[in-house]
Amino acid sequence: MPAPEAHLLLSSLGERMGLLFQESALTRAFELVGGHPLLLRRLGSAIHESTLHRTDRKSVNAQDVEKAFKAKKRDLFNQVAWFLEHLARVSPDEERMLRDIANGGAQAYADLWSNDDFRETYAHHLEQYGLLHFENDLPIIALDLIREALKRPIAIEFIEQKKQLKDVIEVIEQAVRIRLRVDLERDTAPDEAVAHVVSAIPSDAKNRPLGRKELIELGNIAGVGAVLDAMNWGDYEILFDKFYDKIEWSGSLVDKPTRIGNIKRAFTQAHLIRHNNDHQIKQLIDERGYNEVYAGFAAMREILGG
Repeated sequence: MPAPEAHLLLSSLGERMGLLFQESALTRAFELVGGHPLLLRRLGSAIHESTLHRTDRKSVNAQDVEKAFKAKKRDLFNQVAWFLEHLARVSPDEERMLRDIANGGAQAYADLWSNDDFRETYAHHLEQYGLLHFENDLPIIALDLIREALKRPIAIEFIEQKKQLKDVIEVIEQAVRIRLRVDLERDTAPDEAVAHVVSAIPSDAKNRPLGRKELIELGNIAGVGAVLDAMNWGDYEILFDKFYDKIEWSGSLVDKPTRIGNIKRAFTQAHLIRHNNDHQIKQLIDERGYNEVYAGFAAMREILGG
């Protein structure tokens, strides 16, 4: 919807929640999420949630909008990514054009699509969807949020989806081992670090070939890094819980139960992908959407500093 209608929608939504939007706030909201009703409603709800304990009507300025947008950006991003994923299924040509423009700008539209008889038709559809607009006959992606989502890897076929998820999980696994090794060796003698790590995990595990005695022997020869290489996802989860306060976490601040819960969920899903459990992987993607699954693993990589 155009700016005046978007402003009216957000203002009306705000009135019901005790929020009075200044003109600057309405302008900034339109710059961030455009005239997409669902995104506007979610942004309005985010602003409301950020001031739940107010005792009077809240006057919302541009800074309030910016703060709420940053706090909920991942949710908004996933909503855009879901729409783009749907667009790729039902209108693959339009999605491909939009992605080309996001990566190559107006020049890509001119060069790559110059001989396509339906170029203007596709572009008109994308303009109607609010995904791009034209300035001086040059196409421009409507929102930074859309541009960011378009630059995320896309995978339509399950085989390619699983390959991309395996790639990011390999990065996470390396980040897990490095994070644990660096933080658990800090200010600790090598043999003590090995002893601390091995004593924290069960004496044996289904998916770990070595028991405690063999791990201790391995650690005395090759250090704690080799011990971690011989462990599994369940062991890593236990170590993060046991030595939580020694870990230098990255990313946003969350409490321990939330972070450990996120790690447990991500590691469980990683185990499915690592061991090619196609049925449950497909079920996970069907329930949450590929982009959200990928985004969850990417967020886990970030908090580990990977």
